[in-house]
Amino acid sequence: EGILFPETYRVGEGYDELSVLQLMVAQLDRTMAELGVESAQERFNLTPYEVLIVASLIEEETKVDAERPQVARVIYNRLRQGIPLGIDATSRYEAELAGRSREQIDFDSDSPYNTRKVAGLPPTPIANPGRASIAAALEPADGDWLYYVLQDAEGNHFFTASYQEFLAAKQRCADA
Repeated sequence: EGILFPETYRVGEGYDELSVLQLMVAQLDRTMAELGVESAQERFNLTPYEVLIVASLIEEETKVDAERPQVARVIYNRLRQGIPLGIDATSRYEAELAGRSREQIDFDSDSPYNTRKVAGLPPTPIANPGRASIAAALEPADGDWLYYVLQDAEGNHFFTASYQEFLAAKQRCADA
């Protein structure tokens, strides 16, 4: 998970499975280099692989391109403060790994993918992030946000640094 770049590829009849995998990994390497992944260690104290983990979280958390840098900032703010990320997509991924449906989440699990309970990044990417998510992981928005919650049917989120505002937004979402 995470190292096969999601893209449309033109492959010929002579391509076997290994050739296609190599093509996808090479495209990921090119994209990461183009986006400047080498700066991540200095800027965020993250390895390129950890950037992929962050990008995969962004990929799964929002489909709204404009929000990706904000989600990245929430992740970095929470990492910096030692707060568990609280990203339910990681627990959905863990459920799949365990052979359960994505809806059968165990929030009491000690799994390293349970980011409600375990602080820090999960051990691996949880998806194959696209260019927009990788770019957001490398260029997060400026802000003090620690929380976000879905606010409408179009997939937009409400971002806040206040836990009370987060709870109120979460209730508005539940009521809607």
